[in-house]
Amino acid sequence: MDKVFVAFITGALVALFSSWVANLFSERRDRRNEFKRAKQEFMEAFLDEVVKFDRSGPIEIEGTKIYDVLIKAYSKHCAAIHRFRFQLQLNNQNVTEFDSVWEQYQYPDQTNKQGPFGFYITPDKNGGEPLFKADFVLHKINLLITYPNP
Repeated sequence: MDKVFVAFITGALVALFSSWVANLFSERRDRRNEFKRAKQEFMEAFLDEVVKFDRSGPIEIEGTKIYDVLIKAYSKHCAAIHRFRFQLQLNNQNVTEFDSVWEQYQYPDQTNKQGPFGFYITPDKNGGEPLFKADFVLHKINLLITYPNP
């Protein structure tokens, strides 16, 4: 009778330990999959603007037109940023660096924060209209969307 009882207790302990280990690994897998999904959604949120600024060769997008494109997409970008930033925090990653890249995207000129993308409508030193190339904005977007990549 004692051997049966010891076998029963041992089997129960092994089953409890096995289920705990399986739960631990499934939580990690789920967290990793959720992070991948958030990363994909984050990158897709910027896809329209990447296409617009990347294909701006024949159709030149400059100055206030850049500002208009960015402001129209701003709410979509903010939502993607907040969702992805939350996933970074869940995965114990440094959000300070990510926030810095986001800040650099919104305010390329650190000295003049007159609202998001105000840099693109600020007149130059001679009072003329600024003419920023789409390549500059595309570079800032690429810095932002490539941040999650290792």
